[in-house]
Formats: sequence, structure tokens, C-alpha cells
Amino acid sequence: MLLADDTTVTVIHLDTGEILATNTINPTRSYWRNNEKEPGRWPGSSS
Repeated sequence: MLLADDTTVTVIHLDTGEILATNTINPTRSYWRNNEKEPGRWPGSSS
């Protein structure tokens, strides 16, 4: 399920209700980082 308003998009798993992703919409960028994960160059990286 996807919930969206003017500034935020939230993706929720339909069966479990788990929040999979939360993204802040920035129209000046083509990529919006998932705020549910730690920032890093590669998945699972510590830097």
C-alpha cells in the first residue's frame, strides 16, 4: 500500500503492516532516499 501527501510517501506491506519505506518528496531531485534505512553508498554499508 502506498500513502502519499504533499511532502511524504510511505510504502506499507499489505499483509503485515510493516513500513517498508518512507521518502520525503523533493521535486528538485530525481531520487528520494528511503528514510527507513541508514544512509550509505551500498546496501548494508556502514559509511
